[in-house]
Amino acid sequence: MQNSYPLFLNLSGKSCLLLGGGKVAERKLKALLSCGARVTLVSPELSPAVRELVDQNGIDYREDLYQPHYLEQRLLVFCATDDPQVNRQAALDCQIRGILVNCASEPDLCSFFVPAVHRDGPLSLAVSTGGISPALAARIRDQLAAILAKDYPAYLTFLNDSREKIMRRVRGSERRRTLLEELASDSFYQFFKTAGSDRAAARVEEIIALLEGQENESNQSADGGGRS
Repeated sequence: MQNSYPLFLNLSGKSCLLLGGGKVAERKLKALLSCGARVTLVSPELSPAVRELVDQNGIDYREDLYQPHYLEQRLLVFCATDDPQVNRQAALDCQIRGILVNCASEPDLCSFFVPAVHRDGPLSLAVSTGGISPALAARIRDQLAAILAKDYPAYLTFLNDSREKIMRRVRGSERRRTLLEELASDSFYQFFKTAGSDRAAARVEEIIALLEGQENESNQSADGGGRS
């Protein structure tokens, strides 16, 4: 089995097509909305839950059967109808046009698989089994979340704040890279967990101040050397 290429897509404002109006389509629609995608939904019927999502979020809903013209200008297409033949035809049409497609009823026609995802603030954990067993992917996701997710969201917020300071105040790409790698190390993570975010932030301030002092001394030495 050929490996899939893992990536995270920025779908904010991107045009995506969802075919279907039942339980599977509901899950896909919720995921797309959470990422800010611009969704067109095509289905002759909608479940009450999907209808509510459509009404609440201003979804471009077309009460219609699938037609190939709905594929125009789409980044992603999800085939989630209750008719395998419709899903298959839409997936094949996407392949011909080079459009990324996920087909709920036929994994072999998918150009991408949707992983089991856990989100907590800036942290996202994604697990895929290549479409073989979504249930197993969900179980592994939950196990990883239980191990990793407790402290990492706050730690990522701290790293983001620290990165902004470092990029603004520390000169030299090599110095910045070294410091950022140190803050992401397991040893500093353990310090963050035991000491707390305030002490960790104070430690970063100390390091930056030290580097700024070294930079000033270097500049003064260079200026003095130029005048002698």
